[in-house]
Amino acid sequence: MSARCGTGHVMVTAVGSRALLVVVADEGLDLAAFRREIAAVVEELARHLDADVTS
Repeated sequence: MSARCGTGHVMVTAVGSRALLVVVADEGLDLAAFRREIAAVVEELARHLDADVTS
């Protein structure tokens, strides 16, 4: 989900089933680059969260 505000952007995306990633960026954000890169960032964060779960 993303929203454009008067001075920038707010993006929210799920990181696995336990977390949300919220990005607040100014109006200079390269939205195309952000959309290209966010999947890899979310995947990395999910790996860290999964490693944090104790059995």
